[in-house]
Amino acid sequence: MTRQSTITIATTASPEQVYACLRDPRRYGDWLPRSVNYRGTTPGRTSSAAIGDTYVDHTPLGKVRGVVTDASPGRLVAFRQATDDDALTIDIVYRLEPTAGGCAVTRTGRIAVAGRLRPVGPLVTALVRRENRRTMARLKEHLDGPAPGDSSTRERTLTCLRRPPPTASRRASTPAVWRPWPAAYGSRTPRPPRTSPTP
Repeated sequence: MTRQSTITIATTASPEQVYACLRDPRRYGDWLPRSVNYRGTTPGRTSSAAIGDTYVDHTPLGKVRGVVTDASPGRLVAFRQATDDDALTIDIVYRLEPTAGGCAVTRTGRIAVAGRLRPVGPLVTALVRRENRRTMARLKEHLDGPAPGDSSTRERTLTCLRRPPPTASRRASTPAVWRPWPAAYGSRTPRPPRTSPTP
């Protein structure tokens, strides 16, 4: 089972700035927070995005090993990722094109599912695509800054709308009332034992 998807974002950053973010797996943690499906990246010995450089992505499916398959500064970065048993293989290509306002970043992903993951192929593909969209959204946010109305802004708004805790004056206006048990409810008198009716 093979699927392909393409996502394009526009950013005010230059192609060189975008390339600098994408080429170094050690820096992914600076702009790509972890999620349920992405648990961090461990880089290989080098991280200059030279062809052949390696890294490891940590996912719920286990370790996904990656390698840089193509690199052209300011223009293109390509990776190939696969599980150890090749049940999941992902080919990723980022193409960078200068625009009047900055740069257009196009990510093309080819997802192949086989072996043990074939029965859940559609689910795996959907999860990978969702993570791809999240990655591109976080990349744009890192390059351009958070957009108006992002989640942090909504959280601040919700915090302001929550009911405030009672003030000291409000608490003083409603004093607590304490009544001892016998005065309020009478004494506890044991009930007589229940007897069965006489035949």
